[in-house]
Amino acid sequence: MGTLGQQEQATEAPVFAIHAADARLTGVLFSALLSTRWPSATVEIADAGGSELADGETLIVSQTTGRLLSVFLHPPNPSDLSRRLQTQGCSVMMFGASREELESALTALDGGPSFVSADLLRLLAVGQATTKTPTLTSREREVLRLVARGLSNREVAAELTISPNTVRTHLRSISAQLGLTSRGKLAAKARELKLG
Repeated sequence: MGTLGQQEQATEAPVFAIHAADARLTGVLFSALLSTRWPSATVEIADAGGSELADGETLIVSQTTGRLLSVFLHPPNPSDLSRRLQTQGCSVMMFGASREELESALTALDGGPSFVSADLLRLLAVGQATTKTPTLTSREREVLRLVARGLSNREVAAELTISPNTVRTHLRSISAQLGLTSRGKLAAKARELKLG
């Protein structure tokens, strides 16, 4: 294992593309990191449009090795994490990973063994230990039922006499528990659970 600076293969200069879902700043930070490790590397911050990135996800693609590194700013929902882990040649880590984990992830990006950070391994273990049936609170079930009826966040808030921000919080929790990200999929799941 080398250091974060000045490690470069003698064959060809690596080429990377960075796709950042939320913040261009994240792409710039990783661009600087990659350029530090591989000084002759070509690093492009690509438009994330069309990429299927999770909320808070940055995807680094080595066009030299064909390997990928997915970095999450916050813990991903289980379906996003599973999707990335099923991607051939993809390593995953949290943005706040240790220096050693970052080194392992960069080694994987350079063609070494795939890597999953400790935080994400714990998240996977917790996800596998829980039952497949979601445990929604009664309020979350009410929110989901109203979303299935086609109500907007504002309308759900008025119906339940809560704020729209509280509705958004409930929807984030429901989405994380069910592993669904779109309103349409949430409505379909509500019907499947016989809520709507």
